[in-house]
Amino acid sequence: MHSLLLPPRSTIREQHARFLPHPERSQQLHALVFHEMPGISDAQAVGESFSGTSAIPDNDVISSALISNALVRASLEDLVMECATAVAGGRWRRSFQLIHHLMQRTSGAERDALDRVVRHFVDGLAARVVSQLGESHVTGQLLPQSSTITNTELQTAYLSLNRVTPFIRFAHLTANQAILEAFQGSHSVHIIDMNIMQGVQWPPLMQALAGREGGAPRIRISGVGSDWRILERTGNLLTTFAASLGLPMFEFHALHARYGRDLLDICSPSSLDIREGDALAINVSIPQHKLILQDQYSFVRLVRSLRPDIVTLSDRQMNRPDIHSLRDAFRHYRALFDSLEATVPPSSQDRINVEDVWLRGEIMQLFSDSSTIDYDGLQMMVGFPHLEWKRLLRLEGFQPIPHSAFAVSQARLLLRLHYPSEGYEIRGEDGDSLLMGWQDISLFGVSAWIV
Repeated sequence: MHSLLLPPRSTIREQHARFLPHPERSQQLHALVFHEMPGISDAQAVGESFSGTSAIPDNDVISSALISNALVRASLEDLVMECATAVAGGRWRRSFQLIHHLMQRTSGAERDALDRVVRHFVDGLAARVVSQLGESHVTGQLLPQSSTITNTELQTAYLSLNRVTPFIRFAHLTANQAILEAFQGSHSVHIIDMNIMQGVQWPPLMQALAGREGGAPRIRISGVGSDWRILERTGNLLTTFAASLGLPMFEFHALHARYGRDLLDICSPSSLDIREGDALAINVSIPQHKLILQDQYSFVRLVRSLRPDIVTLSDRQMNRPDIHSLRDAFRHYRALFDSLEATVPPSSQDRINVEDVWLRGEIMQLFSDSSTIDYDGLQMMVGFPHLEWKRLLRLEGFQPIPHSAFAVSQARLLLRLHYPSEGYEIRGEDGDSLLMGWQDISLFGVSAWIV
């Protein structure tokens, strides 16, 4: 059995050098100034009740000292939840009070992982308030500087995430092993990567196929991406690597999909050049394109129509259909920040890239206006997050296949050799996925599906 554990690091280093960022550090918010909204008095705003357990008393008249004491006693996690509830309910004065307090509590020079993740959530909530009220109703530093992340910054942060945490390498390793086993005996193989990024997943699989008994198959990779320039560069790098392995019959096809819905336009047999006799693997990887629920149905039906030999799915455990609360998302990100704090020096540029670009971007996305989607009548102020891939795959006749013992042992070896921290763990399968987590919290999962 070929091992996929050791990817060609020279390829990753070369790609990282090509994507060095020049990020502008976004300014943090330090204070709030509010222009009174018509019809909302201080007494009304302060006197409103919270739903559920509240950190702030619900008396009609509450002294500033009592409110201040209640805020100080409350946990940061509870206050973030209260703030999100207030923002979702349009209780603006309470929202501003909580945002201001949370900013003060997390503004110290020696911030720990909890402080940092809270600050990103608070910035997301503050941005949501501005988007709801409009800039004419808020002043001062509640108006954030542009939080737009450039494609270069995003690509660099992805490489940093791949380098300093095991999650991306675990996902690639486990998905590749399932694909390698599905391709056994095939003379012509086609991989469709629904979000190829820089293509770092595929050199180890290409290397394993090149060394296969009986000779290497003909290999085609169709890569979906949002940037033509990066797609072209990725194709050139993979083609060069294939030549170095002596793979004369290698093809790369770039597929441009700027938005999630573009996937529906390019996922047709003619667009993908589906050929009779090819073993076909479809890889849905991290990060996933964001599709509204109806488009997810359409996408999975299209995948089914392509008759793949295997579909590999890498997903965030935050995305499970039974998770609907912002608290679960908060704990997911807190575990990620805890893992970085425990394993990567605070001065590491890679850690800064991951926390302040990749993870911050995801957290800010949770609160963006475009992320409010109605799922079966449930309005969620969460945009990333309620993905239904597994349920939809089952509805279309797909069945999960168990990961081989070799795949599981390879994942454990990855942690033992490269990430020896006691916090990371392989949690076994949940019925569908092989899971990786941090200190009893499952964070990433990989599953494989066949019809």
